[in-house]
Amino acid sequence: MSDVNAYFNIVYDATFRDLTRVCVVKARRVQDVDDLLQNTYESFYRQLCRHGTDSVVNAKSYLLTILKKELAHYYRFHARHPETPIDEATELIDPGETPEAAGIEHMTTERIWQLVEQESPLSQKVFILFYGYGMSLQQIAEELELTEGAVKSRLLRARNRIRETLRKEEVTA
Repeated sequence: MSDVNAYFNIVYDATFRDLTRVCVVKARRVQDVDDLLQNTYESFYRQLCRHGTDSVVNAKSYLLTILKKELAHYYRFHARHPETPIDEATELIDPGETPEAAGIEHMTTERIWQLVEQESPLSQKVFILFYGYGMSLQQIAEELELTEGAVKSRLLRARNRIRETLRKEEVTA
């Protein structure tokens, strides 16, 4: 069993970033990415436990296949059974950071993500791929099958709307 765990950890570390990018691009809602990835890796782990590590020849291709099936299943199920979102657990505070500073930073970050969620799904994807994964405008354009100018424009408009909303909230506070 430890052989399976070791292999799984190696594959997970090697594929997580790429699989997440694909998932962000393909998912209908950015909020679904965590669930989709968790289900994908869970299926992969079960396969390894049942049939051993030799049963998978190319782990990345196998995971991409599982992810595609999971996307179809996930949205087919959730179209019939809509859910109300549950608030995420709070993050731990860095020991070297004051609780006040951590609270302010957490509130600001949380507010920015709330504003990002108000953007169109395509703008959300552009924002997350650019800031979350450090992809270039050209890479995002290729992944989303858009022009580089369209990506740049979506990113700029989203940033401006977020900045303007935060400034208005700061003035009224």
